[in-house]
Amino acid sequence: MAKSGGAWPVWWRLGMAAACPGHRLLLVDSYRRSVAPSSAAAQRATEFAKAQIGQLYVWGGDGPAEGGFDCSGLTRAAYAAGITLPRTAHTHYFAGPPVPPGAPLLAGDLVFFGNPKTKIHHVVLHVGDGKVIHAPTFGQRVQIAELATLGRYAGATRPSATPMGNGLAPPAG
Repeated sequence: MAKSGGAWPVWWRLGMAAACPGHRLLLVDSYRRSVAPSSAAAQRATEFAKAQIGQLYVWGGDGPAEGGFDCSGLTRAAYAAGITLPRTAHTHYFAGPPVPPGAPLLAGDLVFFGNPKTKIHHVVLHVGDGKVIHAPTFGQRVQIAELATLGRYAGATRPSATPMGNGLAPPAG
């Protein structure tokens, strides 16, 4: 069931609906259900990210050796065992493969916030039940959060859907 979303600048409303400006309003209760990881790579990425809970946020950080993680450093490190992701949240977004709008998110999917036309500013790792793991911002630590609270949804990708070892790269140009 879909309904016009108008210019609502929100992703989740009461944990049930998703809307982006100029797009249709979709009922997405399925995003809140617990869904198994889509592959062994997604399982490893999810387990790695969970093990990083409590690490400091450090802008540009790729891990404990650098004092902590930023959002894309965390997701890149989580997938480092077999899938290569580009460095920033913005380049992660364009590396794909995208999760189709309205499709349920799986544990291990990357969820993006911002505006794809100008700047993707945040990426999180979906872990199921409407929850994500992310490195939020300065002064905070890697944590589990409710996806519904994180801002302007831009889209999601499923890195684990790529052939192992091939990696992902941003589009040319």
